[in-house]
Amino acid sequence: MAELPEMAALAPNEAMVEAHGFAAMLLKASPAEMRFGQRIKSVLCSNGRVNGVATRGGEIAADGVVVAAGSPTPAILASLGINFEINAPAGLLVTTNILGKQLNHINLGPAAHVRQLQDGRLLAGADFVGTFDPLEPANSARALVNKLQDLFGAPQLALENHVIGFRPTPLDGFPAIGPVQGFAGLYVVVSHSGVTLAPALGEMAADEIMYGERHPLLAPYRFDRFANMPPS
Repeated sequence: MAELPEMAALAPNEAMVEAHGFAAMLLKASPAEMRFGQRIKSVLCSNGRVNGVATRGGEIAADGVVVAAGSPTPAILASLGINFEINAPAGLLVTTNILGKQLNHINLGPAAHVRQLQDGRLLAGADFVGTFDPLEPANSARALVNKLQDLFGAPQLALENHVIGFRPTPLDGFPAIGPVQGFAGLYVVVSHSGVTLAPALGEMAADEIMYGERHPLLAPYRFDRFANMPPS
């Protein structure tokens, strides 16, 4: 690195994963039927029990519905008359051209948070709180690559791509997980830091849905804690 910080901390036991590739591997190994490109219009419900979803391609019947949709979660739940609000600040990620080996870990610093992908490209974000204009992200993307050039002393770095994501965060800042009171068969999982928490939350949610097991670790984060919150 061209710019060395005055202080640094190393977390050698922490790991990282390329989420898209890992998710593709899990889907390939799963016996479940996958349906892609069918945008959810609403959750179907009869006599207090959900029984499927309506998509642009038609209705899909189900014994239960898990809403794990990130930032669109409030809109999906609104189809049942459920008022649930979240904060969803925009996050900017940029991908550079291929660079020789630079990083073995995620680098978190004031200039950027960055990691190196398996193919040698750098994947970086500027912050965690959405301080750029999501309607005009190109300038912010170029500025972030300029920071990376300085950080790594690599003027050959160039912007290849940038994308915007939205971080789904319940209003109190903590995950919202669990069945929804008054709607049998409906289960919600929404949280920021989804990649980090997904393996644990997915396993605990599956146990609850399949076996009725109530995990004590989830007690402070139940979805129904928002039931009596007035709309903002």
